[in-house]
Amino acid sequence: MSPQPHIIVVGAGISGMMSALTLLEEGVNVTLLSFSKKGKSDGLSTRFGFSASGKEDEILAHQQETLSAGEFLVNTTFVSEMVKNAFSLGQKLQKWGVPFACEEDGSFQHFLGEGQKQSRTLHAGLTTGFYITKTLEARLKAYEADGLLKHDEEWEFLSLIKNSHGRACGLVAQSRKNFEIKSFAFDAAIFCTGGIGGLFQTTTQPAHACGVAVSRLWQEGALLANPEFIQWHPFCLEHAGQYIGMGGLARKENARFFVTRAGKPFYLFEELYPAYKNSLPSLVALRTLKKYFKTEDLGCQADFSSARKDFFKEGGALLGSLNSGRPFFVKPAVTYWPGGLWVDQTMQTSLAGVFAAGECQYQGHGANALEDNILLSSLFSGVKAAKGAAAYIAAEGVSDSISQKIQNDEEARQRNIQDEFLNRSGRENPWALFSDLKQDLSDGLGLVRDLRKLQTTQSKVLELKEKCDQVFIPDKNIHANDSYLMARAIKDMVLLGQGLIAASIARKESRGWHYRSDFPRGDDDHFMKISRVVYDEKQGPVVGYEDVGDWQNKLSVA
Repeated sequence: MSPQPHIIVVGAGISGMMSALTLLEEGVNVTLLSFSKKGKSDGLSTRFGFSASGKEDEILAHQQETLSAGEFLVNTTFVSEMVKNAFSLGQKLQKWGVPFACEEDGSFQHFLGEGQKQSRTLHAGLTTGFYITKTLEARLKAYEADGLLKHDEEWEFLSLIKNSHGRACGLVAQSRKNFEIKSFAFDAAIFCTGGIGGLFQTTTQPAHACGVAVSRLWQEGALLANPEFIQWHPFCLEHAGQYIGMGGLARKENARFFVTRAGKPFYLFEELYPAYKNSLPSLVALRTLKKYFKTEDLGCQADFSSARKDFFKEGGALLGSLNSGRPFFVKPAVTYWPGGLWVDQTMQTSLAGVFAAGECQYQGHGANALEDNILLSSLFSGVKAAKGAAAYIAAEGVSDSISQKIQNDEEARQRNIQDEFLNRSGRENPWALFSDLKQDLSDGLGLVRDLRKLQTTQSKVLELKEKCDQVFIPDKNIHANDSYLMARAIKDMVLLGQGLIAASIARKESRGWHYRSDFPRGDDDHFMKISRVVYDEKQGPVVGYEDVGDWQNKLSVA
């Protein structure tokens, strides 16, 4: 009898949970390793909808709109499959218990989504991500109760363990509860570790979304793809120190956005883009604000006076506090990373045995993600990565068991690194370095870039890199020591920042969320290509490109 395959899923957000559930349904042995506590998934606050249609003409339109919005820097096969499977995926979620809004006949009720001229977006209440997250969590708990799933919470990935053939067959992680360093063996691993919004000053993402796991994989030989594209949401409400995207709710409730001109409201999107109105793509909305109003904050007013009577009541404390009948101020914040780890058609990274899904991988969006594709791509990539990892094990076999000595050696190496950090006598505060990094990346990788600004940011980040080796941790107690965790992570964040900047300097054109004022036009001859960034310890990031292929012949509804 052949041994039972074992797959580790790193990250328990929407894509990680979907990967785990897909594997569990196929009888695969799964360990779910999560950064946060159970019930703290990043998807809880997602107010985007879920774009899906079962009509053939709408499927083709959805494919074309996705490619066009991403300016074709995508894996076209992935997009085609994602869109064709969206409706059946929505039906599956509904069967599991997600309360999507429905018509009287029981069919899905479709709402207007970002960049759509015809409605095909599903919503569940005011926070679709919340209902999807809670539904997936409930199903996982059932598997865990039956002893079929092991869920280890509050662990942070440190490094991979590879066999003599270079295949990843284990990892080392550190507990964020008691700081234990431990190795985990696997036959394949799927990383679903989220985005990088935490590297910027204003973001809708949680503070820990800083790309640390991605950076560590990159340093071990994984490739980055399209890292220069950083997506902003134009209509974010600041509440209790967190930025919350309001665009999805605005479209669902027919809200309007305006700026004041000559003392009166000017509904500029409705005037300039009557076919889209409040469904205007975020990228176009922000460029419009930048063009017509020479202001740095690019803020505008949100008018929800046309919302349903129960809208503010359903929204709880956040929206209840806005129920004054008056417009409220919204501003841009980083909301998504269309780039990420490079993966192939099976969602495998350039590291054998290591797969990626969700926001930490690049496929599906290109230079710009349509908001209502974000939940869809998270779920679909989770399914696809699970199937890819299972097929990989079927083809390659279960990995040779890692000797206990190899596991012990890597654990010991990581403990030595821990001790070295705790015993450093430097003078740099890791939290201050983190604050400086967020400021520098926000300045250099904002909505408008140019070579001077990018080179200035590059120099500042190089200085931060040197300072990372001089961090000082006043508290030498390893338990409950957040400063130690930040000291270990800050250099990984800085190195990733270098990769983002290098790719931005190399792309001498404007495309999607990468706008260069010194190269204000697109250059299809040289840059209709997917950027691929290699980490070189001596040279730093090395940027190359991959052709996008013949996308027009890959679209179909069959």
